[in-house]
Amino acid sequence: MAMTIEWEWMTDDIRWKPYTAACSAAIEAAYNAGESSVNLCIQSTSGFTHSITFKAQPPVQLSHGTKHSRPMRRQAAADVGLGRWQWWETQSQSWQSYDAAVTSRIEWAWNQCQNSLVQNQPDAPAGIVISIHHHTFSIHFEADAFQTNLSSHYRRKVRRRLNIPHPAANPLPSVQGSASTSQQTISSPPVSYPEVPKPEPVLLSSYNPDDLVSYVETSEEEECSICVSSLCQSDSVKLGKCMHTYHRDCIAQWFETRPTCPECSTSYGLIIGTQPPGTMTVQYILAGTPEAGRGLEGFPDTDIIRISYNFPNGIQSAEHPNPGKRYKGTRRVAFLPRNREGEEVLTLLKTAWERRLLFRVGTSVTTGQSDVVTWAGVHHKTSTWGGATNFGYPDETYFTRVKVELENLGVT
Repeated sequence: MAMTIEWEWMTDDIRWKPYTAACSAAIEAAYNAGESSVNLCIQSTSGFTHSITFKAQPPVQLSHGTKHSRPMRRQAAADVGLGRWQWWETQSQSWQSYDAAVTSRIEWAWNQCQNSLVQNQPDAPAGIVISIHHHTFSIHFEADAFQTNLSSHYRRKVRRRLNIPHPAANPLPSVQGSASTSQQTISSPPVSYPEVPKPEPVLLSSYNPDDLVSYVETSEEEECSICVSSLCQSDSVKLGKCMHTYHRDCIAQWFETRPTCPECSTSYGLIIGTQPPGTMTVQYILAGTPEAGRGLEGFPDTDIIRISYNFPNGIQSAEHPNPGKRYKGTRRVAFLPRNREGEEVLTLLKTAWERRLLFRVGTSVTTGQSDVVTWAGVHHKTSTWGGATNFGYPDETYFTRVKVELENLGVT
């Protein structure tokens, strides 16, 4: 099996970062030729900018300008295909390569996914979860190509490129930097809300740019907690409410997926959840009809609002706990009295549904089963009787509690 050789250098924050393919090829050519050192042009066309010394242990990269040296290492990994995987770095506005070992794992999973499409194997992986520098990320092959940090939900673009051999005749290349509803009676058909669009890795949206206050008083010691690098490296901003500081590009991209402060969770936008595709159906049942039965306990002679939720089985996307793995759908029914408080809560639940906040994919608290559609924390009354212990009526504090739960999600 062929091997991919990749050279990497250590950044200021003690992380290994791959050289570009052209640089790696040049370094590898000099290494194989037994040279003690090699000069390279990195981010410049005016001449050699760095020297690579192999006789040091580990090998060292020396900048001709700053005289700063950095450790290097040589990585080898088995090729499992022709793909070279890269992620988009916002700060440098360039594509960066994964190291050889991570590339091999991504390429293997990608090939498995492609084979499953050809052979119609629905249980084959549709993505991969990887660990890099003690952080866990997911890549979902069947959606737009994004690498998602499963802890912070920070996203980066990902792309696949074919490996192209570099000519041996050019060992030292110069390298450039790189539902609303009307009133209805029992005789009317139920109102069905449109199916929620297929989930994308975007969790939250819509923040106010005015919440970002320009901030320039930074020092080398101050770090952006999102990218864990010095605030001096890029334009920095303070958040208007909590006054925590980040790189402008970092917090802007963070807010695209989670408009809350990464450090204190202060809300700066509209919260959108990870609810999978499904339908919400609302039906009004007249009191005294056979379908109403005994009605809602504690609400005599009151019409019933019946809410039906239906979720089919599906495959988890990057925003879910196990990307690429199947999840089991569910059907749930909830009840509200058709009075002022019931209609008010129904309106709030409709908003929460549209924002994908009522359900999630995870482990059921009731059954302990994993990879299922389950409640996301907004309590519903799933029984018409039995009181709070039976998830039913009467429950004197229910309307107050559920409004607080929804308000905590920004639904008011």
